[in-house]
Amino acid sequence: MAGDPFWSHRVASAAIVFAFLVGEMLVRFAVHGRPPVLPSLAANVFIWIVELIIRSLLLGLRLFVFQALGALAPVHLPVTIPIGCFAYVLTDFIYYWKHRLFHSTRFGWAVHSAHHSSEELTMMATFRISWIEAPLSYFFFTPLIFAGFDPILLFFVIELNDVTQIWCHTDMIGALPWLDPWLNTPQNHGRHHARDRFTADGNYGATFMIWDRIFGTFRPGGYLGPYGIEGAPSSANPFRIQLGPIVDWFFALFARRSETETTSTPAAEKI
Repeated sequence: MAGDPFWSHRVASAAIVFAFLVGEMLVRFAVHGRPPVLPSLAANVFIWIVELIIRSLLLGLRLFVFQALGALAPVHLPVTIPIGCFAYVLTDFIYYWKHRLFHSTRFGWAVHSAHHSSEELTMMATFRISWIEAPLSYFFFTPLIFAGFDPILLFFVIELNDVTQIWCHTDMIGALPWLDPWLNTPQNHGRHHARDRFTADGNYGATFMIWDRIFGTFRPGGYLGPYGIEGAPSSANPFRIQLGPIVDWFFALFARRSETETTSTPAAEKI
């Protein structure tokens, strides 16, 4: 198992991530006098553990699908550093549209809003991820397999694209004038986690802000809170965080359909 590249990659990534999480908690407490909010922290940890279990259980399926689609690709690009960098840029481009889709559709927001439910912007809040969205996200990138990118390379690039977003989920880092106009920095992503929905509907890129600048969704400037979901009650219940918005969406959809059927029924039939 020690020679397994996936195992080695995950262990190394976990160690780095853990060091960042602990470091941020220490800075927040020791320097800024902001101890962890334990119910929120517990919710983040529980959600993360469940998401890791789901992701691990589906790992084989995701790899199988990627490799099966790779066998059908009309071209096969070599695995080189330049090709890997190009794959990363295209991955970030697709991530932008995937992220924007989750914000701009009712069902998408019902699924994705779990990630926005934290009222603190901390690195640990990065892992408040929808249990439904996480398994689906990989399949948005399947067009890149048909474009000829190696499935294993693409798998690594997608995970790297996810990991690089951890540092953006903190309010311990202020403005970075040389980076803020072009990269997804803590300042840019802080606005994306604003409680106000209009402010949050922007800055969709995972690494680059160039897509937001091109397509008119870039929201510049600092933001210091409040964070969370506009109009939603506070909750540290992981199941409410994950399933509440989806249940609300379902009942709202049912109500809209019932209303449509009622208004389209002739008056005689209504009686």
